[in-house]
Amino acid sequence: MPENIAVELREHLEIHRVPGGSKLLLSHLNTVTDLILWRAYLQLDDKPLRISVDDDSLTEREVVFFDGAIETGEHEISFLLVFKSKREDESSQ
Repeated sequence: MPENIAVELREHLEIHRVPGGSKLLLSHLNTVTDLILWRAYLQLDDKPLRISVDDDSLTEREVVFFDGAIETGEHEISFLLVFKSKREDESSQ
């Protein structure tokens, strides 16, 4: 993860701490009109959060992968997002 993103994430988690942990929201907001999110693989601290394959919810403009509490401390977030052209999707129908 780029250092500037790590610093921003750390600051966000410190600001939004709640008793017993912190709240974390991981989402994707699609602002590219010609691409759709096709597959998503996410992990938090080496535990799968979401593995989506051909999930209709991925075609929405905004997809929430995780919205919940996490323990205070350092965490590792891993993700792979795969996009495809809307034109490919429309031509296959």
